[in-house]
Amino acid sequence: MIENEKYVNNIIIKVLILLIIESIILLIFFDNVLPKILGLLLGGLVSIAFFRILYLNIVSAIEKTEVQAKRYMAINYSVRYLISGIIFFIAAKSSYLNIFTYLIGMLSIKFVFYINNLFYLIVEKRSNSLRKDGKDGH
Repeated sequence: MIENEKYVNNIIIKVLILLIIESIILLIFFDNVLPKILGLLLGGLVSIAFFRILYLNIVSAIEKTEVQAKRYMAINYSVRYLISGIIFFIAAKSSYLNIFTYLIGMLSIKFVFYINNLFYLIVEKRSNSLRKDGKDGH
């Protein structure tokens, strides 16, 4: 359980780092960046919150029976989906939030998963090639 908590916190930290990098890129390459950065941060923070809530929901669902867990997860998924839609609507209608950067912020957690998997794939492939060449000390 502690390993899972560490993994979730690790992903959250990486998303925050990615949001900072994306904000710096916005500052460098674009004008009128306040709505863009606010949209990015709102989307990123919402995705982080939903990821954390999903983790907590899964931990809670494990202790329930199968039928109760299915119902619990379906209700929580629907609530997250509804809240996401409401926030998306607010972001689309407000002049102080950029809808496109909001969407990028919402996808930042997915970007982190893809980058993580790509990194581990490269590291694993490299370590396997080192073992085949006999350079791992065995």
